[in-house]
Amino acid sequence: MRSPLTKLKRRIAIAALLLLALALALPMPASANGDHVFASIRLYDGIDPADMDEISRLAQEVFLPAITASDGFIGYYWLRSGERLATINLFTSAEEASASNDAARESVAEHFAPLLPNPPMLVQGKVHIGLVDMLEGMDAAALDRLHASLRVYEDFAPDDLDAYVQTVREGFLPLMTESPGFFGYYMLTNDSGTLAALSIFDSPASALASNEHAREFVAERLAAYLPSAPTITSGEIGIAMLAGAHDGANLVADRLHTSVRIYQGIDPADSERLAQIVADGFLPIMRDSAGFVGYYLLLNDETLTAISLFESPEQAQASNEAAREFVAENMADLLPEAPTIYSGPLGLEVEPALQADGMAPETNALYASLRVYGDYDLTHFDEANALAEIHLVPQFLGIDGFFAQYTMHDNDSHVVAISLYESEEAAAAANASARAFSQEYLSQWSPNPPAGFNANVAVAALADLGMGENLIGAMMAGS
Repeated sequence: MRSPLTKLKRRIAIAALLLLALALALPMPASANGDHVFASIRLYDGIDPADMDEISRLAQEVFLPAITASDGFIGYYWLRSGERLATINLFTSAEEASASNDAARESVAEHFAPLLPNPPMLVQGKVHIGLVDMLEGMDAAALDRLHASLRVYEDFAPDDLDAYVQTVREGFLPLMTESPGFFGYYMLTNDSGTLAALSIFDSPASALASNEHAREFVAERLAAYLPSAPTITSGEIGIAMLAGAHDGANLVADRLHTSVRIYQGIDPADSERLAQIVADGFLPIMRDSAGFVGYYLLLNDETLTAISLFESPEQAQASNEAAREFVAENMADLLPEAPTIYSGPLGLEVEPALQADGMAPETNALYASLRVYGDYDLTHFDEANALAEIHLVPQFLGIDGFFAQYTMHDNDSHVVAISLYESEEAAAAANASARAFSQEYLSQWSPNPPAGFNANVAVAALADLGMGENLIGAMMAGS
């Protein structure tokens, strides 16, 4: 799914991280003034989820160059979850951490004020436990999608802080480091009775599982020290930077963005002609576009669905404009109605299973199950994806002929899910599994059953496979 250059950059980052992990896995070194590493956490509430991508862009373009060039910089994490955003700065001294707060306050006032309507909750203090560890065999795909859980406890006042830290280090930290997908853990306290713990994993399911581990451990071992339930922020890490890794570049790949265009009212007799026009005329335009990742064309009775995958929202939007112009010039008589368009970031992506279990890079048939969820409470989108990774994705992978799975949202109230298989029966089975999962786990966030259908895939292209050429060996319209 990534270009060779992107993959090379990821491998360089991984190599650097391995060296960094060896250093951070050891007892934390003291800074020049005798103190340990210090952290500053800012927790913002009341953010419009539709503004998260713009906030991330501004953070990377405006704020990060300044903070990474600051004296004593160690690391930075940017965590998004529904209407909440958390930023974590790591520095070698309390003074440097405080200076980062001043820089953040000035940056927010100048660049972010309309996007961050409420002042942040601020937790600043000494990091008692700090660990970054690479999984054995951890690869670029794991680094592309880091997730975290931030737990903030009030009314923390241990009689013996050193004994408390030792209990966490010897009892809880092994639970984290031995959990699947562990990447990092930090624990800090301040002088006002606040404790914050950040657990970082390579999937939302593992990050949420860390909350359950923490709840059980606190109840069994730490209830006297932590009398209040924590404020929990669990979600995707949009920015992860460590001073010693890849010169402080973002370790987390930007979320892929997609555009789903659904055309109604087509004549089924035109399906083969439509597929041929797209494969010969429109696919080359997509393939040569900046940031192209993938393209699928689905045909089902009187419906045509086009799915474009790109590296940025601007590129996905540009694909919509290119599609509008191409349709007006070449397909206006075949597509009489304007499309329904859903554009937004991918939240759940299971890589295409090319060459797995004997599947060849070129296949003669693909079938899709497409589901559109309306009135979706997107503040729980990451939580729903975590449940899907635990309960639904294993079902998808257990159905013969699995090819790929994508789930995206439109920053409004819609979620679109696409499952791709080698047979029509498998796609139908995936659709049934997804509907059952929705009824059991998603009804509180998406009260209505999804609208959807099963369809032939007439065109399938991926940037890293065959230079984006059509993977489908034979047109399947009417098959």
